[in-house]
Amino acid sequence: MPSPGEDIQSWSNVAASNAGSDPSINWAEGQPRASVNNSARSMMAAHAKDRDLKNGSITTTGVDTYAFTSGLGYTSYPTTSFFCVLKIGATNTAYAPTLNMDGLGAKPIVDQLGGSLIPGDLLINTTPVFLWNGTNFVMIASVVGWQTGDVKATYKTTADVGWVMMDDGTIGDATSGATTRANADTSALFVLLWTNTADTDCPVSSGRGGSAAADFAAHKTIALPKTKGRAVARSGAGSGLTSRALGSKIGDENLQAHTHVYTSVAFATNYAVGVDVQAPYAQVSGTTGSTGAGSGGNMQPSTFLNLMIKL
Repeated sequence: MPSPGEDIQSWSNVAASNAGSDPSINWAEGQPRASVNNSARSMMAAHAKDRDLKNGSITTTGVDTYAFTSGLGYTSYPTTSFFCVLKIGATNTAYAPTLNMDGLGAKPIVDQLGGSLIPGDLLINTTPVFLWNGTNFVMIASVVGWQTGDVKATYKTTADVGWVMMDDGTIGDATSGATTRANADTSALFVLLWTNTADTDCPVSSGRGGSAAADFAAHKTIALPKTKGRAVARSGAGSGLTSRALGSKIGDENLQAHTHVYTSVAFATNYAVGVDVQAPYAQVSGTTGSTGAGSGGNMQPSTFLNLMIKL
């Protein structure tokens, strides 16, 4: 058995098989009278241990290489699946964090698709649900709802862990030379932007290749959508409006150079009738001189803050 007992994971769903399935509980036929009390108390302890494993009362230690004590005294990882709810003791700052139960060795923490977690996925004092599947700890749920590509407004000047500022820079892997963030944890956002935007708006260094994954592996960079100094508007085709592509940009801060057309009428005095009457005799048309393209421009009342995007 992987634990010394009082562990409901070792119990059978076939009643007849539970006579000795848990080494701390004796429900064998003809058991000694004195063993009944001990068995009942051990069953209560087993339920209490399982309760604590699932109510968020166990806090992880370490950062990125997390550890926790199950309270069950496992001597090896169970071969069957089980759930646990852990309170995160520190926000992860590295790519692909691990979890070590009862000192049995670090195991990968992955998302529900089997992908490695990125910085900021495990936030301090949150209580995500983990499924041990015999190989990895799968993070099933958390109180945090942010996903790759989500954007939030802020007055901060430094991005939160797991985010990057939308500073009109680039992202890519650790050797890409990206200006905003060069790290493996940018992979998911790289793929999202590569897939959902045009190269004219979010250009890839040396051009887009066969796939987002191939370009990332080739150490290319991709530009973040341009947002600095710009108003944010909804993409798509509004009724009666021009269709705007996701990540595209448009507009000019300066008034465009332009002229105005005018028409005027010239008048003359008619002395023949003996009164000072003016009559139109000619129409003159033309254009004004060119104006615009100066340092100013028309702008709606605005306020300015920063944006960050989730890796």
